[in-house]
Amino acid sequence: ASLVECVWEDASLTEGDLSGLTVAESRLSRLNIPHLQAPRSGWRDVLLEDSRIGVAELYEAVFSGVKISSGKLDLINLRGAELRDVLIEGCTLGELDLTQGSAQRVALRGTQVETLVLTGLRAQHLELTGAGIGRIVGLEGLRGAVVSSQQLMELAPALADHLGLEISD
Repeated sequence: ASLVECVWEDASLTEGDLSGLTVAESRLSRLNIPHLQAPRSGWRDVLLEDSRIGVAELYEAVFSGVKISSGKLDLINLRGAELRDVLIEGCTLGELDLTQGSAQRVALRGTQVETLVLTGLRAQHLELTGAGIGRIVGLEGLRGAVVSSQQLMELAPALADHLGLEISD
């Protein structure tokens, strides 16, 4: 299935298998979706705004030119996904799982993330400076990321532990 040049507003989706769905050049606003099941889907030049999504099963998806704005998402499963030119802005995320994926020019701005999973992530220009992050799993996935000096200070104990460093007073 494909959604091209579409506008969805004030819609609810309760159940459905959207595996392999293609969404292109579309705007999705004020959606309410408890469980979005769209693995191996393709998203190009899409704006998703002001939406509430419980679980988003988007593993092995391809995102290009996607902006997610002012939303609340409990779990975004992007395992094995390819992300290029993606902006997540002004959102509240429970867990963002990027395990074994690739990220090029991806930014989180003004976004709170409880748990960020980066295990096996291959990143170039992953900008985390505008994100509040509670916990990071897979610290090696930070390679190629940009963090603020404050975030670095907050990450210091986890990085020291990851590297096996002993800190003396």
